[in-house]
Parts: sequence; structure tokens; C-alpha cells
Amino acid sequence: MTSPPTPATMEQQLSIPKLTSQPAGPGPSFLVDLAPEMRNSVYDYLLEFASPIAIRYLPNHPHVLAISEDDDCISEAEDDDRVSETESPDRVAPASKREVQAILGILGTCRQLYHETASILYGRNTFVFRGDRKQHIDIHGHIPCAAEFLTNSSTRSQCLQRVVIDLDRHWCTTEWCLHPHPLPKEHVDLTPLVKASWMLNATNCIFEFKSSELGPGYFDVEFLHLVLRHLVADTFHLRKYGRQILAIKAGNVIPQYWHKAYRGQKCVVVLGNAADGTRPDACMELELAAMDHIERFKLLRGGWYDWPEVGVASRSRGKTLELISNGWRPNLLGLPYAIQTEIYQQVLIAPNGIMLDLDTKRVTPVDTALLLVNKAVFKIAKPLFWTQNTFTYKMKMYSGSK
Repeated sequence: MTSPPTPATMEQQLSIPKLTSQPAGPGPSFLVDLAPEMRNSVYDYLLEFASPIAIRYLPNHPHVLAISEDDDCISEAEDDDRVSETESPDRVAPASKREVQAILGILGTCRQLYHETASILYGRNTFVFRGDRKQHIDIHGHIPCAAEFLTNSSTRSQCLQRVVIDLDRHWCTTEWCLHPHPLPKEHVDLTPLVKASWMLNATNCIFEFKSSELGPGYFDVEFLHLVLRHLVADTFHLRKYGRQILAIKAGNVIPQYWHKAYRGQKCVVVLGNAADGTRPDACMELELAAMDHIERFKLLRGGWYDWPEVGVASRSRGKTLELISNGWRPNLLGLPYAIQTEIYQQVLIAPNGIMLDLDTKRVTPVDTALLLVNKAVFKIAKPLFWTQNTFTYKMKMYSGSK
């Protein structure tokens, strides 16, 4: 029969390991024993790269991130006579796989070195995500991969400063491609990037778009980055509807509509029930008033506003998602937020408070029907109604039994 553990043994069993590493033997442990100033100099020399670190997305293994080789990352535009390096200022020249893998072992040495080096590796370097050159169909699969790279590690989510998504386009035709398929889509899905930034409460957008190859599938990366930056900053107050956002598609207008008024780039926000993503409730388009800011949303109403390439029918059935005015019929939610708040206060807030007589069942008249208009109005007006009103309950007190 064993004796109960002594207090010293129990304390030792419940002790939490320290974050600092202890030498395994009496000899020196190299980096850990160096002065912090010297260690920082070593970290800067090993972990700060002059060129970006490129990560290749593998469609057959979506959860595996492979660091690309030198030759695999340089764009094929160098070999194309139509496009020169001077015509592609946003070309990405990433660091080599051997250069990166040779020093990444320092992060796995111990916990102390990991915490000291992670901020330098993720904070002072640029990470470039590119699609696999051999996989033509899943050409934009690296976009959700970049969002997962940000969110699946708390250290990366705190330290990452710049993630570049390379929209290098490789158009395949039946004349030379060994695996012919339809042309790539003319849009980019920004939903994973926007929701990843919202989940981390990010105020600044760390994602950027670049293009290593100019050609017929070239995107306006400035437009994409502008839209993404405003969505991450929640300029349009869409974050509270994050669960209802099915897709955020941005890119080129389909060719048969190029002669229309909406020529060039545009962005569509699709809202609806996530359980039935094939039938959205509402589709809204971002209108670009100037290159420095986006003016407002326009609710799509069918006709030539349809954008079949994104799989969205623009006929709105949004009984609960009628968020923005459609331009020719003003409604409450099309007004500026400050004016909406003033209207809610005038309708829902009683100047002398709300009196509830429990005996006569009388209540100070307040037009609470405004709370039942739709979900968007309810989410804005409910906090004002309950926080800025004074509620008084009135009832008679009876003494003795009847």
C-alpha cells in the first residue's frame, strides 16, 4: 500500500512548465545563453528576407502548404515576348525554398526561441500565395488557403503584417493545353479574406493583390484591393450580417455587357440563408464613385444587372434583407446611419419614460411596430429602445387578506 504523496511531490506534479528553456546538460546551450541583444541580431540575420516567401497551393492536398522553389515561382511572363518585366511592376520574385527551409528549424528548437523568433518571421516578411502552375482549373484555390494561413495559428494572426495573393493568370485553350477546360472565371471571391479579417477583429487589411503576368485575364488589382480594404474596415456596416453573406464576388463585367453603363470592374455582395446558398435573398452591387472611396450599395433588380458567372440570380426576394435603397424608391435603411438613429430615437424613446400599470394593463404609448419591420431595423433600433428609455412599473400594494 503506497503512502499519500508529500506536499513537495504534489506541488511538483501541479507545477506548470515555464516558458524559458533549461539546458539539457552542463555545457552551453548556445542561443539561449547569449545576451538578448546578440540573439536579436542573430534572428534578424536568419529570419528577415530581402524577397518575399512564396507558398504554393496544391489542389490535391489543400491542407498542405509547399514553399515554392525559385524557378517555380518566377512568372512565365519573362519568357513571353508580349510582356516585359518593365510592363509588370507588381511582379513577385520570392525567396527560394532552400533558403527558407535552411533556417526554419530555429522555430522548433524550444518554446522560448519560438516566441522570440515568430514575430520577426511573420512580422517583417511578405508571404506570397500562388496557385499550382500545373493545376489550371483550380486557379484561385490559394485565396481561401491564404485566409486559413492567417486564422489557423494565433501567433500568425497576431504577427502577420503583409500577405500577397498573386493573381497570375494562365489561360488555357484547346490548341495547346493537354487538359482542355472552360476559360477561368472573370471574378475573384473575396469572402474568405473578408471573414477571416472580421473574425480576428482586424482594422487594417493585411491582404494585397498582385499580378505577375499581364494578359487577357488580367484583373484590376487596385480595384480589388480597394474593395477588400473597405470591406475589412467595415465601411458599409456589413460585418453584423456576416452570417448571411454567402459570397463577395469582384472582377470583370461579363463581355456581353461591356457596351452597357457598368463597364469594367464591379463587386457584388450576395446575402441569403447559408443553408440554401443556391437561392440568395438579395444581391447588392458596390458602386465606385471615385478611386479613393466607394459611395454606396445598389440593390440589384434583374435585367442586365445579372452576373451569371458568379452563379447569382439578381431577382431579389429579400423580405428580411432589404438593407439598402434601390435608388428610385427611398426607404429607411437607405438613409445615413446618423439620420436613421435620430428617427429611431424620435419614434421609440418616450420623453418622460414608459409607465407600465400592472393593475390596469396600461402602457405609455410608444410605436414599437418599428421593431418589427425587418431584421436590419430590429438590430439597430432594439439597443436604443432598451437602453435609452426609463421603465416604471406601477401596481397597488394590498395589506391583509381579502
